[in-house]
Amino acid sequence: MRFSPERKAFVFLSIGLVFALALGFMSFVRTKSSLEAEKREKHTFEVISKIKRVSLAINTMQGEVRGYLITGDESLLEYYEAARGDYTKSINELESLASDENGQEGRIEAVKKLAVDRVAVLNKSIALKKSGIVLASQVSEGEMVNREINGLIDDMLSEERAAFGKRQTGHELKAHHALWLIVTATASSVILVLSAIMIIRRDYERRKRLEDELRQSERRYRVVADNTYAWEFWHSPDGRVIYCSPSCKPVTGYGAAEFETDPGLAGRIVHADDAGRYSGHIRNVSAANEAQELEFRIICRDGTEKWISQVCRPIFNETGEFLGIRGTNRDITERKRLERVINKNSRDLEDLYNNAPCGYYSIDKDGLFVRMNDTGLKWLGYAREDVVGKLHVFEIMTQQSLKVFEENFPVQGAGVRAGHRA
Repeated sequence: MRFSPERKAFVFLSIGLVFALALGFMSFVRTKSSLEAEKREKHTFEVISKIKRVSLAINTMQGEVRGYLITGDESLLEYYEAARGDYTKSINELESLASDENGQEGRIEAVKKLAVDRVAVLNKSIALKKSGIVLASQVSEGEMVNREINGLIDDMLSEERAAFGKRQTGHELKAHHALWLIVTATASSVILVLSAIMIIRRDYERRKRLEDELRQSERRYRVVADNTYAWEFWHSPDGRVIYCSPSCKPVTGYGAAEFETDPGLAGRIVHADDAGRYSGHIRNVSAANEAQELEFRIICRDGTEKWISQVCRPIFNETGEFLGIRGTNRDITERKRLERVINKNSRDLEDLYNNAPCGYYSIDKDGLFVRMNDTGLKWLGYAREDVVGKLHVFEIMTQQSLKVFEENFPVQGAGVRAGHRA
């Protein structure tokens, strides 16, 4: 199955468009993925930062209480309270940030519980110190809880770092895949679009060459048609004048544009006595599917009368569709005038021949009369039908005249034309 250049170009452009849309979609997905990855990375950094802040707050609380227990400096308790407030704020923020990680939520809850216990131990130690009692077991208990808290915090940091590394690796892999797909889709789209452009360009050049050839052909036809001596025309099936050569104006006084804009003009200028024959002639051309000829008179713009010889034939395209009537009109006015002159002269000569004061006759090689004027017939007393082709010259001659005739006009050979006076 062969595709036209237009269809090939359409297919290539369609495929190129699909690739371009796929490229756009992949770029969108890639951009969205990058934004999401960037958001996750930012989230990870925030989580790690809050975890470290929680750890710092607990360690600060531990240090301030330990210093108070050793030195009794109550100003250290202000730092303790500030650190505890920072811890509470940080642990709450960490809890909201880590809500997307089930494992982290559990660890944060454990940290919170241990922190509550640790704060209770620290508060108890502070209260005992204020009453003058310092127990080494409380300090040891606090350190053990603190180590457990720090262990959970270290686990959280390790998990966040591992998740960050995993995200980075996946992000890079997706970036490589996306880059490969984008490059492949771009190259394919460019190749397909360039192929379609080349096909369209070749088809355009071919069409342009054909159009140039057609214009040249039409120009040659127009030059020939417009400069013909005869009046050429083409009528459509519905009677419209598709073409009329400029040579109509010298014949009729009407221009080609007038015939083309007024389809009825050609019929109206036909002489009234010939109008019926003209209409029948046009109908016969379409019905008979063959050339027809007619001689008729027209009335020109200046009122003069002219004779026209028209030859028409139906025309069809390659599928047999009727395209109208193509015809040629020739001005035969002068020919008609000469025919009248010739006919008159012929009648005058015939009258002179028949009514001459002498008898004229013609005989063939066998001596039969082929012609005799009225004067000769009167002299002989014959009718024309009894003489021409029937009567022999020897039958009307005396023996003496016959002998002279044979001596001077041998019968065998060319025919003889003679004249006699009475």
